[in-house]
Amino acid sequence: MYRSVRAASNIAAVAFIGSYVVCSVSASAQSVQMKLKYRAGEAYGYQTSGVITIPIPGAGEKGGAPGMMKDGLKIPVNTSQQIRVLLVHPDGSADLEVATKGSVNLPGVPSAPAGAVTKTKVTAAASGALSMDKKVPGGATAAIGAVSGVGSTGAIAMYLPSKPVKVGDSWSEKVAVPQLGGFASVTAKYIGNGNVGHFKTAHIKLSVVIPLALLLDNTGSVTKDKSKAKSDVAGKVSMNYDQDFAVQEGRLIRSVGSGATVLKIRSVKQGEASPVKDSKVQAITTKIDVSSALTQ
Repeated sequence: MYRSVRAASNIAAVAFIGSYVVCSVSASAQSVQMKLKYRAGEAYGYQTSGVITIPIPGAGEKGGAPGMMKDGLKIPVNTSQQIRVLLVHPDGSADLEVATKGSVNLPGVPSAPAGAVTKTKVTAAASGALSMDKKVPGGATAAIGAVSGVGSTGAIAMYLPSKPVKVGDSWSEKVAVPQLGGFASVTAKYIGNGNVGHFKTAHIKLSVVIPLALLLDNTGSVTKDKSKAKSDVAGKVSMNYDQDFAVQEGRLIRSVGSGATVLKIRSVKQGEASPVKDSKVQAITTKIDVSSALTQ
């Protein structure tokens, strides 16, 4: 009798474990549709912080520029973005107003007055990708920040899949950036599920690569007029992110990224945009670490 009861208990335990494993596998294999959910009139915010490191030869050494760190210039980033949904379109995209407070404190450059707020209007798809057009304030610089997730609109830049996905699935897309005359490459992978605070989230690995090929005038601004070009810039921006997305709420909860901008700059002949004889190529690598989190 005892043996029979024990055997039955073992069978029940095995059955329970088996059903748990099956349920777990089914849950992880279940496809989900990831879309941002916009509601007209709602407002929410993000806090973004990080640091931009620019290595400078001689920094921190005797005779180097005052205030420099041993490994170069470190620029703190600390901004908040308040996002208000102005209008939701039938396709799930929305017109947003992004109010950014805070600034990147560049040495020698006057910072915005304390408490100053910069407002920008953008259109974001249900996938989170921002519509890039030539009217984006800040031109190429703002476009790079928005596409890569670094900048005033970076906290709302996501690249979600267009169709349902399950854990292990990957997706990619090309994002047109008219200001740069090219495309950014975005790849992402659904890694697994987790919890951030009270949110149940899908964890995503995201990579953004933006190739750069620009002409600069004597003020350092981007130009397409060869007669005004003083130098050309070639390189790329590469960013890698770990992101947590709340599927039910349709909201990015947290994003932590790091990457670098690698540039090669050379002087050119005005009117020809061809290299100046014996011109030296300057190589600059800027490292970026940034994180954004939902605040409300």
